[in-house]
Amino acid sequence: MKSISIDPNNSVYDSRNNCNAIVETATNTLKAGCKNTIIPASITEIGKGAFYGHLKLKKITIPKSIKTIGKDAFGMTGLESIVVNKENTVFDSRENCNAIIETNTNTLIVGCKKTVIPNSVTEIGDYAFERCFGLSAIYIPNSVKKIGDYAFKHCFNIKTINIPDSIEQIGTGAFVNCEELMEDDEIYYKIEHLNYDAFEDYDY
Repeated sequence: MKSISIDPNNSVYDSRNNCNAIVETATNTLKAGCKNTIIPASITEIGKGAFYGHLKLKKITIPKSIKTIGKDAFGMTGLESIVVNKENTVFDSRENCNAIIETNTNTLIVGCKKTVIPNSVTEIGDYAFERCFGLSAIYIPNSVKKIGDYAFKHCFNIKTINIPDSIEQIGTGAFVNCEELMEDDEIYYKIEHLNYDAFEDYDY
């Protein structure tokens, strides 16, 4: 999908500013985007699964107005560049990390194949890298204490990951279907706090 246009007479949805997206007018929520979407400055929420499956989406800029990002909003995309407006008070992409970080909690909620996790991040959120097919390696700094549920779910091509001693919790299905990792017998004893279901899929 390359473009999205809503009839100007539609009273429920719009594609303001030629944004190439479907916006719920009353709530200023971006419901669906495409590879050429430019998120308008008037949008306050990116809805659940808004960009899910857009493998040709390479870059996205999050404006300062965004306060909420729904689950899987950027799941299974081809993102290589993620930039959050520096005036956004809820999210940031500190240190040009190519990720979306929840500022108050220091939780990385959306990552991509070129993410570099900053030393200030304390948690990798649920589904943060889900179906990030281009991700082959990731370095987790010692500041991280928790890897959330399904954080790296279906990252089929990830071959290298470090688990620092700082990790206190690894969520359900965090590495489910990470086929390359599952072939590495050493990973099981490298992770002291590995939940028994970290490699299992109970996401029904």
